[in-house]
Amino acid sequence: SHRLDLYKRLSMVVSTDQVDSIEAEMEDRFGPLPAEARQFMLTARLRVLAFENGISMILRRKDHILIQSSRIEEAAFAFEGTGRTVRILDQRDAAVFFEGGLPEGTALLESLINILQQTPVSI
Repeated sequence: SHRLDLYKRLSMVVSTDQVDSIEAEMEDRFGPLPAEARQFMLTARLRVLAFENGISMILRRKDHILIQSSRIEEAAFAFEGTGRTVRILDQRDAAVFFEGGLPEGTALLESLINILQQTPVSI
């Protein structure tokens, strides 16, 4: 189906422009996106931004986000800011704590996307 093709293309995007294009195409063809499709779009956008910032993995833990990068100091810098504490754990991992706890659901994805869009790391 066309919808399956769009999701497959979305899983292979390498730029936020490609995410925007697929999102617009889906909305044009199918109307407003359901919550699950919106979350998939946010996840694809976060994956692209993480890659652009040298981050190989972002994991949600109970009370923090764990980020992994071969250049952890540079990657951790992107997460420093008001309301967040970053603790470098070792040469590849850092923990990011949010004041007041982690946002829930899509709010966490949106927050991480906003953080990474603010401070691109030069590669």
